Amino acid sequence: MHDNFKNWKLPKFNKSGMTRWNWMCQYSENLKLGKNTDIGAFTYINANFGVDIEDYVEIGSGCSIYSNNTIDEITGKVIIKKNAKIGTHCTIMPGVTIGENAVIGAYSFVKNNIPANSVAYGVPAKVIKKAAVSDGKIQIAKPYIDDEDKKAVMDVLESGWLSLGPKYKEFEQNMASYVGTKYACAVSSGTSGLHLAVIALGLKEGDEVITTPFSFVASSNCLLYEKVKPVFVDIEEETFNLDPDKIESAITKKTKAILVVHIFGQSARMDKIMKIARKYKLKVIEDSCESLGARFQDKMTGTFGDIGVYSFYPNKQMTTGEGAVIVTNSKRLYELCDSLRNQGRGLRESKKGKDWDWLMSERLGYNYRMDEMSAALGITQLKKIDSMIEKRRRIVGLYKKHLEDIKNLIIPTVGKDRTHTWFVYVIQVINGKRDQLMSDLSSAGIQVRPYLPAIHLQKFMKKMFGFKKGDFPVCEKISSQTLAIPFYIGLDEDNIKYIAARIRKILK
Repeated sequence: MHDNFKNWKLPKFNKSGMTRWNWMCQYSENLKLGKNTDIGAFTYINANFGVDIEDYVEIGSGCSIYSNNTIDEITGKVIIKKNAKIGTHCTIMPGVTIGENAVIGAYSFVKNNIPANSVAYGVPAKVIKKAAVSDGKIQIAKPYIDDEDKKAVMDVLESGWLSLGPKYKEFEQNMASYVGTKYACAVSSGTSGLHLAVIALGLKEGDEVITTPFSFVASSNCLLYEKVKPVFVDIEEETFNLDPDKIESAITKKTKAILVVHIFGQSARMDKIMKIARKYKLKVIEDSCESLGARFQDKMTGTFGDIGVYSFYPNKQMTTGEGAVIVTNSKRLYELCDSLRNQGRGLRESKKGKDWDWLMSERLGYNYRMDEMSAALGITQLKKIDSMIEKRRRIVGLYKKHLEDIKNLIIPTVGKDRTHTWFVYVIQVINGKRDQLMSDLSSAGIQVRPYLPAIHLQKFMKKMFGFKKGDFPVCEKISSQTLAIPFYIGLDEDNIKYIAARIRKILK
């Protein structure tokens, strides 16, 4: 056995490495230590033939890691892959590779390779189950699709009636009933729905519409399509929604409407907004694409104004794959949107009532129809929307439990008189630490995204309107701090604990 203790020394660290206690390494020149590793007290590493410990590895106290076993004359590099966790008093033998995200139970003797994303335990260590992290990643979002959803789509495919069939009309009726409006018009996306809303309300070149700079860019693009000028008003720091107290100062003779975005699943203050709209005789478009099921003072978002739009992208509260629904209580607006989504076709009277005049168009229109597969999926998804929202709220509760005491972190809140249906879960990372956290979480297999970039600072917006930093300081501050972390039905407490532990470790 090697006893050349000239080579026995404390490990050397750069700024990206860390440890809780003293641990020892022999032949440390052959040790490769990744960033944000955590190695416990009294752990011994023999790196004579090489030991590679990758980023975010955690090793408990009292472990022994050998690249050289002179008793059995076995040598070989030990590789411990990214995000692996090794319990206390484990022994790792020469030549072993422990895969990404693997978990080794305490007191295990590891003489064989351990695959990625698995849990191993024993003497010798054997794989007992797959780890919670799938394929080394925790996705930022996933749709919730069950057997009923799959069957509904397959039934449509087998019917051969894939467009302009009975399903989209059934979906429209169900959506109108759910949100409490007279009419619903299914379209191909939230963007197309907002575009049709702008056209249906007669907004045109030279008009101005007050809206928020903190949103997905489609809420402004839909105005630009018709050469309408978006006039931004800053947001509330608590809810990230349009601040109604700042609206009146932005109104001019050219102002024709307010486009409200109910951001991330929570309503704006619609009482004040509607009061201002009535005072100045302004139309109101509600971008409820992120807030299906959310309420303000017990009334559903999307139903306060002249017209509202919900969308169903795969990360939303429910999904149709792609697709959206326009809702309104105006028969005129409904019939106009109904025509516009289908190439501007006109309606004709028949024995069955009003129907499309075949291939005859009364106006310039678009191909913004929803297909039958999407509508069929929407029908089954809508049946369980309340239970899916409740599942999302339970995940929010788990995040609150595990994140609320972490320094440099602000978790989302629900404003007064509102319910929240949680499109995404967005934290604020303060003191300039957001981008570092984003990078480190991504390296640890946790998908995250900055959410959202300020619209007025988008390159084309600055070029068109001359916007600059400082124009909307609250929006800019929030945009620089917000980070969407994994959030979907099926995200269990083990995943959330793992995410929270990583955040805590990076921000401490």
